[in-house]
Amino acid sequence: MDQARAQEIADRWMMPTEESSYMGGLEKRPILASASGSTVVDTQGKEYLDFQSGQMGAALGHRHPRVMAAVRKATETFVHASNIMLNVPRLELHERLGRLLVPPLQKSLFLVTGSDTIEASVDLARKATGGLDILGLHDGLHGSTSYISRSLSFAWKRQQHASIAPGTSAILTPHCYQCPVASSFPKCEFLCLKASLELADANFTSRPAAVIAEPILSAGGVIVPPPGYFQAVRRACEERGMLLIFDEAQTGLGKTGHMFGFQHEGVVPDIMALSKHFGGGVPVSAVCTTAEIAKRAASSPRGLTRPTRCSAPPAWQASTPSWKKIWPDARPASSCG
Repeated sequence: MDQARAQEIADRWMMPTEESSYMGGLEKRPILASASGSTVVDTQGKEYLDFQSGQMGAALGHRHPRVMAAVRKATETFVHASNIMLNVPRLELHERLGRLLVPPLQKSLFLVTGSDTIEASVDLARKATGGLDILGLHDGLHGSTSYISRSLSFAWKRQQHASIAPGTSAILTPHCYQCPVASSFPKCEFLCLKASLELADANFTSRPAAVIAEPILSAGGVIVPPPGYFQAVRRACEERGMLLIFDEAQTGLGKTGHMFGFQHEGVVPDIMALSKHFGGGVPVSAVCTTAEIAKRAASSPRGLTRPTRCSAPPAWQASTPSWKKIWPDARPASSCG
């Protein structure tokens, strides 16, 4: 397919993209025809090194043999599963993931996208606590394809959306290089957090439910919070009856040297969201929590978010090779620090 044909199709059939966004002008860029490993090939046969691993979702490279073998195996049985009955691929993934989790994290729920996991994590926290308000770092990114995720993606100027979810507000990011309160670590004693929480306490619209954060902030500037910051956040959550959610889309599954990014700080979250290369390039994601929180949420009037069912078995089969290649013995991530 040549550029003129691509332009014709885009003009007539595609939803337009915002020109100022990173996806603006897609039809004017090279058109990809195939991919393998770290290389993508356009329709003219020109090769490119893919430095973003697809959409940060193919950390093992495109069409990794183990992932493809798992997908082929799944298609020989069934490719669609109802969520009103269990199936073998789902059960096996629950067990394999569960054995990797840091206690007391134990329970898991499978979905499709990263935004799905944020929506489900917030829903889980609200049902488990009976609260409403969610706090997120003001440079945080948690997705853009759902009402909740875009409302908590402060790094992407959420006010540009038509509406924002109620009960979502920001606290200052602990950015020591460009301190938002013009102080310096460690003598600041996390002044950014103290000031943020004082304002949050005054502005809560209801009972607070959770704080959500990336262990290392991604699109907000690859910001590593200072040592002890998340320990302070954990204490603040406990004082207010709030849960701590970590979004491990960008940091989980070996990307920072530990299986999960939160292990550097030694603070285990109450809820963890996994996506991106969790499926090795195949769309599957997970929300993980403790047995106690899962039980509390399940007993709420509407219960837990339901697991995905569309084309699920191949995705569940593909997930395990994506992290077993990085951690071949699949040993439990049983310690932090």
